[in-house]
Amino acid sequence: MSTRYLPVTLNGETIGYLSLTDGDNEVYFLRRLASRADTLLAAARWSMRMDQDRTEGLAPIQAMQKWIGITEDPEAGGIPEGSELLVAEDEHALMEIANPDDSSPVSSGKPEGKLSREQHPETLASLTLEQTGYPFLTDSPVRYLPVTLRGKVLGYLWASEEDDAADYEPRAAAAPAGLDAGLVWGPRLMQAWEEGLTPLQALRQYKGEPEHSEAGGIAADADERVAPTTDSLEELARQEGEGA
Repeated sequence: MSTRYLPVTLNGETIGYLSLTDGDNEVYFLRRLASRADTLLAAARWSMRMDQDRTEGLAPIQAMQKWIGITEDPEAGGIPEGSELLVAEDEHALMEIANPDDSSPVSSGKPEGKLSREQHPETLASLTLEQTGYPFLTDSPVRYLPVTLRGKVLGYLWASEEDDAADYEPRAAAAPAGLDAGLVWGPRLMQAWEEGLTPLQALRQYKGEPEHSEAGGIAADADERVAPTTDSLEELARQEGEGA
């Protein structure tokens, strides 16, 4: 079955391809392993975009075309203005275009029956976040840190004390900025998972780093607190007032 695809570029370099194979209902980000960019982070950002487009009811091909000519994201890149859908004979042909010298096994993340984990490790990143990364459900207490932007709390980054769960919880009073910050913190958590960090290591690694211009940061002197459940943390995030 043929595969339609679009190049994704960042600072003039092709970092990967959005691809859709005939008969499939999901768009995938095919990483270009020779790229100097962080293609795992780019894959995570595109995953969130495609997930949102599915929520809005866009068909996969519409979701791909929607992003043509949109301003380039500093982490996810963009699809150049005027790009047209290209066609490869099949997924393997596109794999050869993206990574002609790659013969190592990779994690595909594609559903069973598509390219397998053993066949293509790391090259193909599924645009279904549920298939990878830290779980976002836990029954254990969680440790959390406030994510702030210019003194305003956007949300909370949290990690389980007892299992592998971690996530970002937006703060209701900060919407839409709190929600938008998740487009950065979600991929950051995915990247930490790919690097093999524990949830608590992922929680703490950004403490004291410079603020992201839109997603904020975690202050060096931020207090790490404990919530007995994620439900109690969600309740905190719903509270009014910027000092929550």
